[in-house]
Amino acid sequence: AVPSFTQFTINNRLQAKAEELKSFLQAARSEAVVKRAVITLKAKDADKWIAVRPSKDSNASIRTLEINQAEAKLVAANTSGSAVNELTYYANGVVKAPVNFTICHDKKAESGYQVSVAANGSIQLYPRGKQKDNAALAKCE
Repeated sequence: AVPSFTQFTINNRLQAKAEELKSFLQAARSEAVVKRAVITLKAKDADKWIAVRPSKDSNASIRTLEINQAEAKLVAANTSGSAVNELTYYANGVVKAPVNFTICHDKKAESGYQVSVAANGSIQLYPRGKQKDNAALAKCE
């Protein structure tokens, strides 16, 4: 029973982080539209993403997403699979380029999550272990 409870706990943490990521992305998109401003999400390091509104004086951070590397790993990639460390929302809610985020534990794709941001800015959280078109999640870093 202990190993299944451990996996249950890991799965719940991953799902919570995937939902937190989706909320983080939605908040950034909403901020861009409401403020009629560019909002950029940046990876500060392996365990922290920030949303900033660039200004003449500074890059004012408006929100932060932190990932405990012992619990989950967050990877962002463009549509060709290359790693990215930035996502930009424009004032009309669209993004500069689509990005796929994966959140995994121990590189196990079957328990990982994918969150996709389409070119039009829409955000999709796929079920555990799945990606677009209900296909199995191909890989988890």
